[in-house]
Amino acid sequence: MSRTLIIVALLAPLCAYGQDTIYNQIITGQHVYQAGDTMTLKCTVSPSPVLIQWTKNNVKIINGVAGTSITVNSLYSKNMVESILTIENLSPSHSGSYRCMSDGNPDPFKVVVVTVVGKESIILSKFGESGTLNCNSDKKVQWTKEGAALNESLTEKYDFGTNASLTVKDVQLPDVGAYYCTPAENGDSSVEFELQVMGHPNETFHKSKNIIEGDNHTITCSPIGSPDGLNVTWYKDAKLLVESDHLMLQQVNNSDSVRLLIISARINEESGKFECLVRNDFGNASTVITIRVKDKLAALWPFLGICAEVALLCLIIFIYEKKRSKDEDDDDIANENMKNANDHKDQDLRHRNTKS
Repeated sequence: MSRTLIIVALLAPLCAYGQDTIYNQIITGQHVYQAGDTMTLKCTVSPSPVLIQWTKNNVKIINGVAGTSITVNSLYSKNMVESILTIENLSPSHSGSYRCMSDGNPDPFKVVVVTVVGKESIILSKFGESGTLNCNSDKKVQWTKEGAALNESLTEKYDFGTNASLTVKDVQLPDVGAYYCTPAENGDSSVEFELQVMGHPNETFHKSKNIIEGDNHTITCSPIGSPDGLNVTWYKDAKLLVESDHLMLQQVNNSDSVRLLIISARINEESGKFECLVRNDFGNASTVITIRVKDKLAALWPFLGICAEVALLCLIIFIYEKKRSKDEDDDDIANENMKNANDHKDQDLRHRNTKS
């Protein structure tokens, strides 16, 4: 949204035009506007009537030219005349020195210097990473942050590179804000950059977590990023999480963190993918964890399975051994029978030989 700033031109006394022409005194100095703003300069002169002319860099401003955003309105009264210069949708080209003249006699001592700052871009980073601002100028520039010049000796924090670039290292919350790149030559306008940190979770969840049916579990999502619009939203299975007696969201005291409480977890209802989405005005990121709710006897089932396997193995061995023992007994009986049969044959043979 554009904003209107009014500078009341109070000009020092000046004798002209055969009688005293009184200018109100101006608040001099440099006035900074953002690109897209509306600037209003007001000049009051007495006595009336007099003709007031505005100039920019000593060149007369023509009122009401088609295609321009500059208008001059003069209000005459019995004792004074008031002239208002309005420029809408400011751009860096509107930067310069503005004067209020009465009947061709400018105040030789007072001038309004206006600088319109063009917003080049918003630079996004993450906390702990670096953000680079490129002014793209072959001239010597001065980098400032919110009115304070940056110390080029702080090499552990700033890297002043070629083409008037600036790299902010290890970005932290105090580094967030507006940076200005201003060429050293007079008359050139500044370029503004915003270094912001997109919203993202402070840490990444583990991929999965197993909890036991009936147990309670807590997951805390802590957001980090530029504070504008910073918030946390929880989702379950890609849908906005709906609170219940078993799923509750709780704001952590004195912070933007939101805690997810899983109470008396149920196998089917509380199992699923839980996503914490952190967003602010400059971006968003999320982290996901898969919760698996296990049966209370889940830890016992593997043991029972092992016991069943051992019992089955023992049964197989027992049956095998029993069958093998039976086979051996049968073999022994068969061998004994065969031996007895052979003995009978030998006796019969000896008996026949004796008779012979």
